[in-house]
Amino acid sequence: VKRLADLTQTPIGLLSKLNHGSTFWLRLNKVLETRPETANTTNDFTQKKYIAKNAPLANLHLLYAEDEPQIRELFSNLLEAAGAVVYVCADVDDAKRYIDNQHLIDLVLTDYRLGESGTGVDIVQYARNQYRINNNKDKVNDNDNDNDNDTLPAIILTGDTAVKDLQSIQQLPHCTLLHKPLDF
Repeated sequence: VKRLADLTQTPIGLLSKLNHGSTFWLRLNKVLETRPETANTTNDFTQKKYIAKNAPLANLHLLYAEDEPQIRELFSNLLEAAGAVVYVCADVDDAKRYIDNQHLIDLVLTDYRLGESGTGVDIVQYARNQYRINNNKDKVNDNDNDNDNDTLPAIILTGDTAVKDLQSIQQLPHCTLLHKPLDF
C-alpha cells in the first residue's frame, strides 16, 4: 500500500489507540471527468483511446510492458492522461505477439525484469528486428545497410543495481535507462 501511495502521491496515515485498534486512511482525489475506453477485440491487448487537449505525449503510440498489474495500470493511466496511445503488455510473450501484428509503435517503454518470460531488452531487440525485417521487404537494393531498426527509441525502467545488467541496457543504441522509483 505504501509503495502505491508513494507512486500516486496519495497521502496515507494511521490512527492507533492502545487497546482500541488501528485505522488506516487514504486521501483520494475526486475524479471530475471520465475517459472512454475501448478494447481491441482482435487480440488480447488493450488500446485505450483518449487524447488529452494539449497533451505532451499526444498521439505517441507506446508499447508498455510491465509484469506487476498495479504498476502496469498506474503507469498506463498516467501515460494516457499525458495523451499517449498505450498498448499494454504483461510480459515478453504478449509484447512479441503485439509486435508481430505489425502495429505502429513510436516508443517502447518496459520494465527490465519481466518474470520468467525475459527482460525488457528482449522486447526492444525483438521490436527492432521485426521492424528491420518489415522495412527490408519494401527495399529493392539489398546492399542498403542502414540501421533504421536501431533507432526505434526505448526506455527501460529498472530497480536493479547489478553492474552486468545495467551495462547490457546501456549498450543499446537509442535506449534510456531510468532507475526506480521514478518521481513524476
